[in-house]
Amino acid sequence: MIKRKFYLEKIVKLIDTEDIKVITGVRRCGKTVLLKQIIDELENRGIASENIIYMSFESSKYKNIRNDNDLDEFIFSKTNNLNGKIYLLFDEIQKVKNWEDEDEVESYLIALLNQQAFDRAGLIYGMGHAVYSISDPRARTFRKFVQKLADEKGLQKEFALYNLVEKLAPKVIANERHIYKGVSANIDFYSGLVYSMLGIPHELYTPIFAIGRIAGWSAHRLEELVNAGKIIRPAYKAVAKHKPYTPLSERD
Repeated sequence: MIKRKFYLEKIVKLIDTEDIKVITGVRRCGKTVLLKQIIDELENRGIASENIIYMSFESSKYKNIRNDNDLDEFIFSKTNNLNGKIYLLFDEIQKVKNWEDEDEVESYLIALLNQQAFDRAGLIYGMGHAVYSISDPRARTFRKFVQKLADEKGLQKEFALYNLVEKLAPKVIANERHIYKGVSANIDFYSGLVYSMLGIPHELYTPIFAIGRIAGWSAHRLEELVNAGKIIRPAYKAVAKHKPYTPLSERD
């Protein structure tokens, strides 16, 4: 884990002040890592681990915390019998009043594209692909297994939210960006939800995403060096004669 020394030193000076500290930044820049390093710093100072409460609102563990009252009750249940100062670290905080309401979700997606929400990058992550526009066949297949896992974990509402975003995002992108060629969810759209449902630690999300792509990224980089800074995406045309599909159950 890379030590975020520059930022950590700035925050450490403010740890015991009464102000609420807010860490912002683009996606995957290391905000969660920095929070974990703040926890390490607190423990090194002798703060008991039970007095340090870290909550990532991306985790299904906190799915029942819907409002400030729920949050107050949860924190009280964790701290009621503790002595000394309590340190609260909240990660992946989002603000959507009712994420089962289409109009509310659509308004949030518009805010994302207009750099008014989340990391203000102006992107809806997981939407769009350089080749697939109408639909990504990988995502269509993956979605079926994600739904089964969501049913098993009792997270049907969370899956329904992803379905809703997948439905609304193409229309919102078309209207806000004037892109009408078609935009669809890519294979990675549901990945974060799956990682969360499987209980995979956040710090492993990026390595899991990257490990299967390293060979391709390396090949692209070599190709770029050979072809004067250009990466070629070849188009494939089948020349074999068409054969009817035979289901596996009917094959010899």
